[in-house]
Amino acid sequence: MKSILKTINVSSVSSFALIGMLSILVTACGSDADQNDPRRYDTTGPEITLNTRPEIEENGVITQYAIDKTVELDINQEYVELGAVARDIWDVRNLADQDTQTDEVSPVLIEGSVDSTQVGEYTISYTATDSSNNSNTVTRSIAVKDLSGPVITISGSNPLSVNLDSEFVVPLAFYTDYYDSRVDQDPSDENSEIPIESTNIIGTIDTSTLGVQTLTYIAKDRADNQTVKELTVIVAPDYQDGLEVFKNGELKNSWVLTGYDEQLGWGGCTDSNLCPNLNFGLIDDPEKNRKVVSVDHEEFGYQAGFFFSNDNSFDLRGATSNGILSFEIWSEEGTNINLAVDCPAHPDAGDSVLIEDVGVGGWQEISIPAKDLFTESCFLRNDEIAIIHFFVPGWKGPEFRLDNIEWKCQFFCDGENLPDREVSEWVKVEKTNGYEAPASYDGYDLVWSDEFDSPEIDDTKWNLINAGGGFGNRELQYYRSENASVDNGLLVITADIQRSADDELPNGESFSSAKLTTEGKYDFKHGRVDIRAAVAEGNGMWSAGWMLGANHDEIGWPRCGEVDIFEAVGGVLGGIPQEGRMVHNAYWNTLGPFAPGEFQKSSYSPTPDGGQRAWGERIYNETNDGDTFSNKFHVFSIEWDEEKIRYSIDGVHEEGKDHIFEVGQPCVWGQTPGEPELTCLEQSFDNNFYLILNVAVGGTWPKAPNETTKFPRGMLVDYVRVYQTAAQQAAQ
Repeated sequence: MKSILKTINVSSVSSFALIGMLSILVTACGSDADQNDPRRYDTTGPEITLNTRPEIEENGVITQYAIDKTVELDINQEYVELGAVARDIWDVRNLADQDTQTDEVSPVLIEGSVDSTQVGEYTISYTATDSSNNSNTVTRSIAVKDLSGPVITISGSNPLSVNLDSEFVVPLAFYTDYYDSRVDQDPSDENSEIPIESTNIIGTIDTSTLGVQTLTYIAKDRADNQTVKELTVIVAPDYQDGLEVFKNGELKNSWVLTGYDEQLGWGGCTDSNLCPNLNFGLIDDPEKNRKVVSVDHEEFGYQAGFFFSNDNSFDLRGATSNGILSFEIWSEEGTNINLAVDCPAHPDAGDSVLIEDVGVGGWQEISIPAKDLFTESCFLRNDEIAIIHFFVPGWKGPEFRLDNIEWKCQFFCDGENLPDREVSEWVKVEKTNGYEAPASYDGYDLVWSDEFDSPEIDDTKWNLINAGGGFGNRELQYYRSENASVDNGLLVITADIQRSADDELPNGESFSSAKLTTEGKYDFKHGRVDIRAAVAEGNGMWSAGWMLGANHDEIGWPRCGEVDIFEAVGGVLGGIPQEGRMVHNAYWNTLGPFAPGEFQKSSYSPTPDGGQRAWGERIYNETNDGDTFSNKFHVFSIEWDEEKIRYSIDGVHEEGKDHIFEVGQPCVWGQTPGEPELTCLEQSFDNNFYLILNVAVGGTWPKAPNETTKFPRGMLVDYVRVYQTAAQQAAQ
């Protein structure tokens, strides 16, 4: 029989059609076994599919990330071979039973390699051969590129403290880059250092100006990957733990005796004979058997006062943050004395302290905590005058004498720890202990969050603040980045006390803590905020989760608006335990909008002509079960829209307890008559706000830590979540 067979490409014919055709062929050709094998007509190689790998997106959803023919790797990133799968339509497991016919997986031969330590193009080939000896090959291209920016190292410490009016030398810096370091320096060492040229260091440091300044270092590699790193420079006078004023019968450190007199038009007099209503000077004291300072007011009724003054440059950071002003006083009849300290750098910072019934029965030693005399640490320069002011109430009274006047360091003098400042174990609250909020709410979408489940704080979301200075509240801490960390899925803000002289803080503070903000990285208007946290315990601890208007740099506080989602102080105040109490605040400006240039952002005054006032509502919420806000996690929330800010704790909003701040109400308390009546929304809450988390130590509200306060302590934050409705997102 003449053959009528032709070669058939089986890949283009359906299985059903092939089966029918094969039946005809078998009938026509007889029963030869080879003629019955359909593989003899299989001329197409296996189909090869490159494997894929999962990629975890930012929101945590795992999706299939298809790696087709090209893979891009960063230099020195490990190449993980994903392989491939080959299938052939005619390599079947069971020809007799077409219902169970499946593709047979053919073995794949993988050839090629990738050296991820070298920039270049690499090819991996994948070959599969079926049972009919048909082969197919596909390739995958791997491009090894320099995708990572350099790593910058700045010599010395960061932040860096330098002395006032000193010569400043810009610290050297270098960078390492896995690719550039080997090309430009040592081919065998990816950590070879490449110097950063001075042209790539931006900024200058003026050591004649006190405060915090910044240098910016820039490094760019051959692939144009750029890294920027900042050096914080703190300019401050030479640090002194203490300072003698009058000691062992002598004036010390250029302090001089000075008076002022109403009859002289309040002019000063360094000679007692020039002050008609005041006698002062050094006299011999029989009990001390040496010179002491004598001050005696005349009885004429004119006001006159006495003070020690000094116009030398020195720094009392240690003494004024940690210490005391100590002196001895004597009065023959006993008297009341007012003591005040004036520091030119902070002219409104001093308080007058009344000391009653001093000097009765002989010489008496008095010690006044520096925190009672200063709002901020005292920095002095050569053109400024510090004053230690002693005067009697009513400007007249009996003679009093002074001796052994000095600033003393109280904590960590000579590098020694105080016995009551030893390390105390901080037993942290278990993450599972306390209320857990739902992950979603009807009508809301989760638009921003941090669950703190990464090993480090996410610097794309948070700024870590490095600063001190009291923040207008007489706070005692210095905020620094190392006091914030992530541990076991929790943000840990640690408040601690300085434990050695080696751990010097920039302004001589005794305490350190941490503050995080989303300023410049995330802000929003309207929505719901949930913060799950356990606050710090102990006297002097001040925990807060709050928001500030994103425009505060332009218009200042409080006009920018402030919303305190929660504030809590620890310990006991006025005999009342505080750790079961929680406070919600709102602050705004009551004077309304200003024309451009009319408002000075640096000014703040409670008077109408000062341009600002801070008015707010303070709303208390207390635990009802005896637990505190520090021994369990609680969820502190606000719901904010154009009409109100609604506060709640653990999902409970207590009606009738004034836990709603009506944003739409008129904000006219104390407003100058005739001004337009504006709502709080119009004044301060119709703009974006950013988030803040911090733990302060001390301040006007919690007062200073005492002997019962244990360190370290702090606040734990499980998560921060922001939700918005579709309408709020659309208006954002």
